[in-house]
Amino acid sequence: MHQETAINKYVCWAVAVMLFVAVFPLPYGYYTLVRIVCTAFFGYLAYVNFALSRPMLASSCVLFSILFQPLIKVYFVKEIWVFFDVVAAMFALFLGVQIDRLRGDRES
Repeated sequence: MHQETAINKYVCWAVAVMLFVAVFPLPYGYYTLVRIVCTAFFGYLAYVNFALSRPMLASSCVLFSILFQPLIKVYFVKEIWVFFDVVAAMFALFLGVQIDRLRGDRES
């Protein structure tokens, strides 16, 4: 990810917090919001990573974007969604660390 990337580490952390909160029983509207935010977040990062020739990160972002997309719902039991939420949150934190590390390398 480069400096022109509109997403910074704080956006990654915010998405991770949303996903960690999604493991609790909440109103259905919250899960719809999480789906929309995650689809946009992972979709944009897939685009950025494909542009930067990082196929592994881009492919992972595409998979999460498809999983969370709100148009054609993917139905799993709550326990499986909890697993996906935690894995996606950890991946968002990883992306935030990568963004921070790459920006730090470019500034020095």
